[in-house]
Amino acid sequence: MGTLQLGESEFTFLGPVTRTKEGYVLHSRAGERPVHPSDAQRLINGETLDIGELRSNTKPLPKKCSRKVPILKEDQAKQLIAKSSRGKPALLAFVAGWCGACAETKPEVREAARFACSSADVAMVDVDKAEKLSQRYKVEALPTIIAFRDGKPVARTEGVEESRHFVKMVERARASRKGKKGHGTKSRKRKA
Repeated sequence: MGTLQLGESEFTFLGPVTRTKEGYVLHSRAGERPVHPSDAQRLINGETLDIGELRSNTKPLPKKCSRKVPILKEDQAKQLIAKSSRGKPALLAFVAGWCGACAETKPEVREAARFACSSADVAMVDVDKAEKLSQRYKVEALPTIIAFRDGKPVARTEGVEESRHFVKMVERARASRKGKKGHGTKSRKRKA
């Protein structure tokens, strides 16, 4: 079993690499990601690969797997949160253009979106254009990242984090089920 590396951090990927009609696919709790045949073979052989250097398969990624993460206004963010009630969680990063830590977080959110593209909707929310929503979810520090499932927050973190932490938030949101007791918001604050 291979190992994926994010910068200095390593973690063993938790799923198999399979071959489909479209090519090789890396499976994990965070979702599926197409990979280049040579990278798939290296993972199968137990090598360590940097996640940023993983190439997609030779066919283009589906549109939903693009690296672009939309920056939403208030009503768009509300719609995405409501959409999380249909089984697919949403990961929202509350950011601002003037926030230095947010600039550091944006590439990590994009990487998490690329890795978890089939299992969650990922977007950023401009707090200056979504003041009521920011107040509703008590966004007091920037950046604040919240995972939603069934229209409710199930995981939350504040400050700069690596993309693997956001992928874990998506996994936690996918694991929570509607009506299941004991799944409040888990918070994590990190000093910038």
